[in-house]
Amino acid sequence: MNGWISLHRKMIESEIWEKPPLYIKVWIYLLLSAQHSDYKGLKRGQVRTSIPEIIEACKWRVGARVERPTKDQVYQVLEFLRGKAMKSERRPHEGNARATMITTTKATQAIIVTISNYADYQGQATSESNDEGNVDSSTNPPRKQRQPDNINNNVNNDNKEYIVEIVSYLNEKVGTNYSSKTKRTVELISGRLNDGRTMEDLKKVIDIKVEEWLGNDKYEKYLRPNTLFTPTNFENYLNQANRKRRNKHPPLELFAPSNEEVSILDEIYRRRNETGPTE
Repeated sequence: MNGWISLHRKMIESEIWEKPPLYIKVWIYLLLSAQHSDYKGLKRGQVRTSIPEIIEACKWRVGARVERPTKDQVYQVLEFLRGKAMKSERRPHEGNARATMITTTKATQAIIVTISNYADYQGQATSESNDEGNVDSSTNPPRKQRQPDNINNNVNNDNKEYIVEIVSYLNEKVGTNYSSKTKRTVELISGRLNDGRTMEDLKKVIDIKVEEWLGNDKYEKYLRPNTLFTPTNFENYLNQANRKRRNKHPPLELFAPSNEEVSILDEIYRRRNETGPTE
């Protein structure tokens, strides 16, 4: 993702600045992801996304551990940005309505987010100098218009949420931090889904190779999308997982005689020992 966006200094004085850090993070993520110009059905200031995609984009690290916001937390942030915060969360002077920062509409396996007043804040003429003396904007080189580079727009919309979930599943199993937006990863997972494979099939492949390779210095590095989901490897690994599942049998329930049956057997053995073995 290339280019830049404008952030107004008044954000420090706004209500979102007083919210938990996740609110700012989601807001800036939406601003960065929004189209700078009309492209493939999206208007300027719009972004096609989903709750799982926002969760993945707004994760953070605590040491080596990856933390992610919950669906409820992301939903609360979107409700706030839509101006639908609960009355208990509003200030007394806000009344029953708040200014909307975004509007949303449902799409297939996604939501379309429209940034309110996007043109007002992201126009080329919105730069402002500070009191400490910035260089005159007339001396700055003209801003290049960002070329639309949203890889996900080239992928079947139905696959987007599945790709995010599969990459998240792999990251959780292995402790990695692969992106669900990398071009090659998107192509590989979409290819397997378009081949008719299911979400369960992809998770089977992850599970079988994690069981086999995790902790192995030689092979653990291959627990990555580029290895797991290439067509030939994927078919081999999936067949391996299916064979292992078929070979698993439930444990046999061994015969356990009752106390009465044990007593009868003991009596038979006792009498046999008294009379001696038969010829």
